[in-house]
Amino acid sequence: MTGVTEYDPPVLAFPRGRNATVLDRRSCATLVALLTMGTVSAGAQAPPRVPPALFTQPVSDLEKLVVVQSWWHVGDMISTAYDLRLGGREANPVLAPFTHHPVALSVVSGAFDVLQAYALKKLAPRHPKLARIWAGALLASEIWATTNNVRAAGELQRRRGS
Repeated sequence: MTGVTEYDPPVLAFPRGRNATVLDRRSCATLVALLTMGTVSAGAQAPPRVPPALFTQPVSDLEKLVVVQSWWHVGDMISTAYDLRLGGREANPVLAPFTHHPVALSVVSGAFDVLQAYALKKLAPRHPKLARIWAGALLASEIWATTNNVRAAGELQRRRGS
């Protein structure tokens, strides 16, 4: 039960179990004054060094294609793992031995993806057009693989339900 006094200052309470930390106006004013004094005294010192910008050059078309392809690759790995759990099989003969180990399958497939991105980055300065064509072909193959996995998952679910 709370009693009303003639002056009931507004309080800011941070409940912590049975005991709550209560800040009234005077405590808040003191806290603001201390914080302000700290920033004023820090302002007298040399300004903080601003870190250099991380991205000083615009993103190239090749980099955009590789990033989009990598996201489709993630979708491919997720849908492949789902299909394998439903009883599907891996059609890629290089990745087929890892069918019963989804983490190893993702790691090996991801390693191939990183290797291809590295090769594209090295190829781009000398043959930019070929690198873009290769990246586009990789993107198209990932889109096809992911959509095929989704279609296969639907078929596996239908077979399982029948």
